[in-house]
Amino acid sequence: MRRSSVVGIAVFSCLLLLTQYMSYQRYLIRKEAEEQHLLRELQAVKDRLATSISYSLSAVKTLAFIVVEYGVPEQFDSVAQNILQSSPFIDALQLTQKGVITHTYPLAGNEEAMGFDILGDSTRRQEANRAIETRELFFAGPLELKQGGKGVVGRFPIFKENEFQGFAVVIIRLSTLLKVIGIDTIKQREFNYQLSKTNPTTKEEEYFLSQSFDTDEGVHASIDVPAGNWKIIVMANSQDRLFFNITFSIVGLLLSFTGGVFAWYLVRQPEKLKRLVDIKTTLVLDSQIQYRTTLERVSDGFISYDHEWRYRYINAAAEKVLGLTLSELIGKNIWEAFPQLKSQPIYEAYQKAISEQRYVFIESYLPNLEKWFENHLYPSTDGLSVFFRDVTLQKKREEEIIRAYKEKEAVLQRISDSVISVDNEWRYTFLNDAALKEHPSGRERILGKVIWDVHPQLMGTIFWDKYNDACHYKRTVSFESFYPPMEKWFAVKCYPSKDGLTIFYQDVTEKKERDKLIERNEARL
Repeated sequence: MRRSSVVGIAVFSCLLLLTQYMSYQRYLIRKEAEEQHLLRELQAVKDRLATSISYSLSAVKTLAFIVVEYGVPEQFDSVAQNILQSSPFIDALQLTQKGVITHTYPLAGNEEAMGFDILGDSTRRQEANRAIETRELFFAGPLELKQGGKGVVGRFPIFKENEFQGFAVVIIRLSTLLKVIGIDTIKQREFNYQLSKTNPTTKEEEYFLSQSFDTDEGVHASIDVPAGNWKIIVMANSQDRLFFNITFSIVGLLLSFTGGVFAWYLVRQPEKLKRLVDIKTTLVLDSQIQYRTTLERVSDGFISYDHEWRYRYINAAAEKVLGLTLSELIGKNIWEAFPQLKSQPIYEAYQKAISEQRYVFIESYLPNLEKWFENHLYPSTDGLSVFFRDVTLQKKREEEIIRAYKEKEAVLQRISDSVISVDNEWRYTFLNDAALKEHPSGRERILGKVIWDVHPQLMGTIFWDKYNDACHYKRTVSFESFYPPMEKWFAVKCYPSKDGLTIFYQDVTEKKERDKLIERNEARL
């Protein structure tokens, strides 16, 4: 009896220690699995945010290129609409002259922002100056937009001959941004999110999402986004983990007690040890399967290299683009398999990412595939991970927009008549060379100004009446009239559109004088 008690107590003690140890190990395994799952979610959020930023960068660079090369587009709405069609994550585009907003698309709902001076506002000046100093796209906000609601504003400075001209601006509403990066603050999900930023004026950290959580109470991770000085925090919503482990510990206690009572015929420890090994093995295998499954679901191509530039993994999307399988590339050196890449810019970008150990974005053209790709390079101490996407159609679309704009401008410049265009606010948007005779101050000083401010004598004349008639009733108007300030006769045709009014006019003073001379001669005869 004494010996049985000793054996029972010994078995109970051993089983109790073992089950509590297993409970603790299970806790650690679940926590590690949560951390890995959390890191994958954080990486996915980061990738989606990087995609949104790349679309914004492409949009403002295209708009800035058009402004620098050809001036402010006459048909800004048409150009902006085409850019937005290839940039689904952007709500609006703007142009500023210096710091003053002069153009917005779409205008509906954004009227309040027109004419606002960014550099004159103390609450917005600092982040705008940051973009000018770095000459790169920089996001301000989230902040209250002039047109209402919250959003982020990405400003890309435009320089011409090293002189600051203004900003190409993208506006992304906060709801759009959260949708793009996959953050849902309403539905109950397995993750909680928070977006924060250090206020450039008060230097205090501000939080922008309604969700709140204590980072000391759960597994969490964060990333910094330099393009807007943001921090994104993701926390696992694992409220049941503690309850599960307490339950497991209690069950272990009961099991230990039962094992002590039936110690003489119940030997469970080997089975428990085997079960623990099976659990660990299953978790490891599940982690690997989830990792591969996640990468295979990604529509972008993904390639992983080790520190010797050998292929470690490529997903199905990358296999389709390259025309090669993982089995054909695994273990091979990229520069030996594709030596022609050494002469391409992508070679320098890969080397830069590894040597500086920082994220690099590059657009590259591969002649053998005749395609353009945007590449996101993520270095680590043991190699390089690359996400890439085929953007050939987007590149072709941008080239078509620029070519169409150049052709349209060339046609209007060849016309012998003077041609001007104004928007719906009566601001000049275009003047051809012939029209500069009546605008001696030059094209740069006229564009963006109101026609009635440039020619106040037009107000109350037939020109004023006819222009407003064409614009109000959306019909073509033709007339001839004498303009006393210039002592000239003009033949005018007005063509309205949804974006404003295009005016063709011709000096017919000599014709009028000849007609009068003929009339006087006829009267004399």
